[in-house]
Amino acid sequence: AAPDASRPSAQLMRATWDEHLEKEAEAMSTGDADSVFLISSLNTLRRWWDVAMLVFLIWTLLVVPLSIAFYEDLLDRSALVAYFRSPERTINVYVDTLFMIDILLNWITVPLLRGTLNFDPREVAGNYLRGWFLIDL
Repeated sequence: AAPDASRPSAQLMRATWDEHLEKEAEAMSTGDADSVFLISSLNTLRRWWDVAMLVFLIWTLLVVPLSIAFYEDLLDRSALVAYFRSPERTINVYVDTLFMIDILLNWITVPLLRGTLNFDPREVAGNYLRGWFLIDL
């Protein structure tokens, strides 16, 4: 089969990606970024954070419904106390805290939109508000 001319080659995509990284690094180093508090979506630590959030999301999708379905009667005081002291509950509280931190980080994460990184804090926050904010809540 003939290669599809409408799809960019891997080499072209890699060159475009490298250009994005160079632009980002230049904007951060020259101070063109409007705020030092903004985080690039291309940042390696930010990407690992997103992977961790995916793992915690899978945990939540699996564990919370099972605990609701199979936990003992929570109207019994001793069962309720046992639930709040369980390791599962402790992990859920930590995971919920990390989800709240993730929402705060998303407010200051510069997205890659149509091949550009825009470091204007108002546009970064507006983009998140119009996009994933309601889903994250």
